[in-house]
Amino acid sequence: AGVFAISLERWHVAQEAELVTWDNWDPVASGGDRINDHLLGFDSYEEVGEVGANLGAFLEVGCGPWTQSFTMMKTRAFN
Repeated sequence: AGVFAISLERWHVAQEAELVTWDNWDPVASGGDRINDHLLGFDSYEEVGEVGANLGAFLEVGCGPWTQSFTMMKTRAFN
């Protein structure tokens, strides 16, 4: 049922490729996870707080490379 272990060397190669991917990734330019649909569906996150509000510390929990927080913070100029 698949491969349960890989060599350390292969793991390092994979980590290097992952780093290159994320170092060159721009979630806004890429369109993200239907960013415009989320902005429209959540009224540009107006209910979260006033433009420029300090939201304090928060944690976005999700799966995969897409973030909703990044777009929300940038769109509303949250601190």
